Order: sequence, then structure tokens, then C-alpha cells
Amino acid sequence: MGYDLAEMGGVKHHAVQLARALRAEGDQVTVIGPSSRPLTDPDQHGFPGVVKVGSRSSGSKSAIGMFIDPLRVHAFFRRNQFDVVHVHEPLLPPLAYYALWSSRSAAHVGTFHSFTEAPSRRLLTFGRLASVVQAPRFQVSTAVSGAAARHARTSWSWPNFLDIVPNGVPVELFVPPNRAREPGPTRLLFVGRLSDPRKGFAQIREAFLGLRARGVPVTLDVVGDAGAGQAPLPAPGLNYLGSLPLANLVERYQQSDIFVAPST
Repeated sequence: MGYDLAEMGGVKHHAVQLARALRAEGDQVTVIGPSSRPLTDPDQHGFPGVVKVGSRSSGSKSAIGMFIDPLRVHAFFRRNQFDVVHVHEPLLPPLAYYALWSSRSAAHVGTFHSFTEAPSRRLLTFGRLASVVQAPRFQVSTAVSGAAARHARTSWSWPNFLDIVPNGVPVELFVPPNRAREPGPTRLLFVGRLSDPRKGFAQIREAFLGLRARGVPVTLDVVGDAGAGQAPLPAPGLNYLGSLPLANLVERYQQSDIFVAPST
């Protein structure tokens, strides 16, 4: 994957959980990606060279491995002969390109996650040029949603058909609570990166404050990385929890009454 393995994020979570599910079926899986710090997980391998890159079209910033050494990637694949290489976000430079170049004997699967409402002309041109080189090397291409597939098709030239495989849910972890609900205000839950305006935290905070001003008994739990250490401004009933491990995140879902996803 092309995003920083040392940070929390949806694509990383998808890749790590998919790897865990495949291992449970008996496969040997290694997750590789750029990393801004050393990784302790023996099933993950990080490459230095991470920088924050902003997107004009989405307004978000992503930590990607723009300065990864291609020779280090090539040496890694020479030491590890994989049968299948699954590339998340095939058009995201540069690790996807290095991985394809270094694993020519493997089968390749590409999965698209992102969506942009108004991609810039520069982004579209780059994607189409990159697709000419990238796409023929993939045996299977998938997208996590119809929106991601539509966005990918603006650049991805081969194959013409993208299988849609939605994000999975580990149902052995995400189970209903085994206790009765305690009395009290209605508990709302927001989960997302606060530094990304597309996640809609500003909108849910405004709506929450409006409900409280009208005397509606509600609380709001906020889970997610605020970026640059900037927690949201405090307010009565708003509980900022930061990034949480998966087990604690499951507990928050179980304790909430309404999960709100106000993505713009």
C-alpha cells in the first residue's frame, strides 16, 4: 500500500485486516508500505521516505512514500518471492510502480479505494498516462464501492470492468453488546480523521451544538486523529477520544446509540 503504515487510516486498516483474514485461511501474507517510523509488527515491512502531500481537489493531506528508494524495494522483492502482489491504490506513486517492476513473475491484484468529486485536469492526465503502463500488468482489478469504481474508470484503461468488493466487517469482533443499555442521554458516535475536511466533523459538531442548544439530551463521542496535536474545541457533552485500538473502538460502537457518518 502507498500510505504511511505508521498512521491510522482506512486503506491501511483494510489491508491489515484483509491480511489477517487470509492468514486465518492458511496463507502467508506480508503488508508493505512507506513508514515514518520503525514498525514492530513482524508481518509488516516499512520503507522510509514519507512526506505529507496535499490534494487541491479534496482539501486533504496524505502521508505517502514519495522518497522511497526503488533499489531497496527491488532488493526486498528479490529476497521475498511472492505468488500474488495485491496493490492498494495502483495509481498512487511511487511504491505501486516499484512493486510491479520488482515482482514481474507474480500475479497482481489492484484495489481502488479513493473517490474525488472534481479531480483536476492534471490528476486525470497523470492517471491516464500511468494507467497505460500499470493496468496491463494486473490480472484482477477491484474497487471497494461503486463511487471508487467510477472514479477509477476516469483513468484506469484495463480491464474495462472493475469488480466491486465492499470493505469487510470482522463479525467476530463487531457484535452487539451483551448488556442492557444504561439510562441517559442519546449517545452519538463519530469516527474519522478530523484533519480531513471530507469526513464532515465540522458539520456534525455544528449539528450537535445545535441539538444541545435546543435542550436535546445528547452526547457525542469523537474518535480519530486530529492531526498536528489539535484536539477539537471542548464543549459540554463532547468527548474527544483520539485514535483508539480496534478493541476499544468496538466498545465505543457497542456503547453508542447512533453512529453518524457525515462525510461530505
